[in-house]
Amino acid sequence: MAEYTELKNLIDPYCMSESSQPDAVTKFMNGEISFGDYLQQLNEQSSISNSFSEKPVKVVPAFNTLSIGILDDTELSASSGASCSENDENNDVLEGKEKTNFSSKKRRPQRSKLSPTLRAVMGQANVCFAKGDTESAVKICLEIIKEEPNASEPFRTLSSIYEGIGETEKSLQMRIIAAHLGPTDKEEWIQLADILKGEQRYREAVSCCTRAISLDELNVAIHEKRIELMKLGRLSNLEDYGYHRLIHKLDPKTDGPTVIRIRNIIGTSYYQDKKFEKACEIWNYVFRNCKELITDNEIELYTNALVCAQKYDKCLSILRKLCGISVLKKCVNGDEVIIDATVCKDISTNIRIKLAMCLIHYHSYDFARFQIKIFLNEDPDQYGQFFYAIASKLVDDGMYRDALLLLYRLTESKMNSSDIWFNITLCYKNLGELEQCFQSYRTAINLFPNDDDIKLKFCNELKSVGLYNEAVEVTLKDRSNISLMIYERCQLYYLLEDYDAFIDSALQLFRLHYIEIKRVDEFTLFESLFRSHKKYNGKLMFHFDGTDIDHCVPLEDEWQVFIKVCNLYIQRKDYDLFQQLVCSLCLSCKFLPKRSELRSVLILACIYNQDYGLGFVLTRTFLLSSEVPKRAWNLFYLASFRADYSIIHKFLSRLLIKNPNDNNALMMYANHSFFAGTYKYALNDYCILYKKHESPLLSYMIALNFVHIACQKFSTNKHALVTQMLAFFMKYQKKRGSAASQEVFYNMGRAFHQLELLPQAMFYYNEALSYKPAIDDAMFDLTCDIAFNLHLIYTNAGQFDLAKTYLEKYIVI
Repeated sequence: MAEYTELKNLIDPYCMSESSQPDAVTKFMNGEISFGDYLQQLNEQSSISNSFSEKPVKVVPAFNTLSIGILDDTELSASSGASCSENDENNDVLEGKEKTNFSSKKRRPQRSKLSPTLRAVMGQANVCFAKGDTESAVKICLEIIKEEPNASEPFRTLSSIYEGIGETEKSLQMRIIAAHLGPTDKEEWIQLADILKGEQRYREAVSCCTRAISLDELNVAIHEKRIELMKLGRLSNLEDYGYHRLIHKLDPKTDGPTVIRIRNIIGTSYYQDKKFEKACEIWNYVFRNCKELITDNEIELYTNALVCAQKYDKCLSILRKLCGISVLKKCVNGDEVIIDATVCKDISTNIRIKLAMCLIHYHSYDFARFQIKIFLNEDPDQYGQFFYAIASKLVDDGMYRDALLLLYRLTESKMNSSDIWFNITLCYKNLGELEQCFQSYRTAINLFPNDDDIKLKFCNELKSVGLYNEAVEVTLKDRSNISLMIYERCQLYYLLEDYDAFIDSALQLFRLHYIEIKRVDEFTLFESLFRSHKKYNGKLMFHFDGTDIDHCVPLEDEWQVFIKVCNLYIQRKDYDLFQQLVCSLCLSCKFLPKRSELRSVLILACIYNQDYGLGFVLTRTFLLSSEVPKRAWNLFYLASFRADYSIIHKFLSRLLIKNPNDNNALMMYANHSFFAGTYKYALNDYCILYKKHESPLLSYMIALNFVHIACQKFSTNKHALVTQMLAFFMKYQKKRGSAASQEVFYNMGRAFHQLELLPQAMFYYNEALSYKPAIDDAMFDLTCDIAFNLHLIYTNAGQFDLAKTYLEKYIVI
């Protein structure tokens, strides 16, 4: 400690004060900042002027590999330049640039960044460490780092110190910093990569390999090590990237075997990822630059990629050049046709299969059949992929008999699947052999009972020939919950007119995406939750997402099923079930695009089911919009005229206060007053409207008000009330015109009938019988109603014969 105090006193006059020099290292050592934060500060720190140096020392910024992760090519070039001396040339390692003549210059060793004085202090630290005084050695190293943070020597010493005391993590961190700051050979970077690999820190290990590659770019082993680390760390899909960087540095003339091996790896990777165009480009380079080293394996890989990429011309050219195949072509009507093909007997099965595919492409089916017969007895497990490709090509070209030979061979292999059987059924169908087609479908369903696609296809085939009952049996197998299967079942039941089964299947289809509502209070609760809470909305979405999107019935098709179910409920007068179904579907996320139509149907269901409370709640939302159509007022009246009078009265009152000039609201308010028995209030409102517009309806409603007031027990001056009634009836008759005489006289007869002025009532009833309805339709013909009212009058008067005459003459069942 005496020696350290003496050195400290020697250094103090030259050191900067702690207030002017950031003490990032001390903070890191004390645990105040993380290692990543320290590296970040080290990168951002500018160069420090050295008071000990006679000449300024050029500072190289620290390189934060750990915080960056995997280096791309541009970063690699920058880091290589930073690690080398000033006179070293930058290495061009950009991806995509090929270099045939690459030579790396020998790198000159960097001189230390420490001044002579600090080197002496560094030596003292090493002496302290050798004597076992680690505490003093650490403190001296920290002081040196404060003076020259870009020097690697103190970090190397600290790494050794921490390794000696068992702090391996800190030792590794110090070693990585020293490697970035000082001259480092590739072996040290590789050692660091191995250490980091052992700790499963793959991203940092890849960075170390990248730095090692920058020092020896032609070392294949380092490249492969880097790629292995990428795969272990699952660092996206970058394993090909390392190979690409290497192959552009290799000369195919001198490094041919290595070029072929690496390009085979890249091409196979592209082929497995179904990137056939890129795979062809990789192997095309090999066949262009390494012809003498090509083997049967490369030919097989290249032709596989060419066939999958549908480059049959190029594939046939390769087969002719390298496999001893002779093909004679002839141009017919602008198209090339193969008229002769000679093949050696000893060529491999793979090459023969590729040749057959090329021959089929040129429509040379006779030559192709000969090749197919030769390799047809080969193992389908080994060549099944190519068997299926040839069979599909033959099916597309209409060669169904030839395709069946290959497809039946595939059914004996591990590749046996519903797709193969579907192609078999397709061949039989196009050949006109429907019985064989249906039998193949049945076999496929027995072999693959969980495959609903084959069942759906079989159903469509059976429907096309009118075998609906058998199609229903297919859909009922295993009671599949796939929505398309249930939809097909609905369609079949509807065609068979089995409406009970149709409704059951339709409800099963709807239950896949809705929550069943059985009471009105449940609907109002869920409706409020649906509008206000995103959690419930998410629950509904999850309920719908339980159905596979690939097997989901289109919205419009399911909507048509819903309309058919609604019509059946109305025909059967099952209004309660009708309303429950519509309420449930209003909360379905699948039917959100049809929400406005569903609410209209729900109002209709409330009208049919006489649920006027819910009808009022639904229809009033229409009335609160900016533009209210007349149809909305009609729906509001139909859906709510028997609802709670006080609620409707308050709602209309608020609506009139908000918009006092709304004639439709005032008319509705008057109607509700009329039906509530408050005739004087209704008469006042009708008169206000009548002054604005003298319509026949208002004249009639005013006349009816006078009738009801005159019928009241305690009303006075009944004669004046009847006189005013007649006056408005006359206006009503005038405005309706002669065409509506039957309607006018019938209404006048009813008014006198209610007032028990029977002679006048009989007169107007008989007048009404002498006219025809304004619209020639039985719905608008009032003859039966008029005759029945006359029958009542004569019956009460004891004139049974006359009453019977009117019944027999006008009322015929």
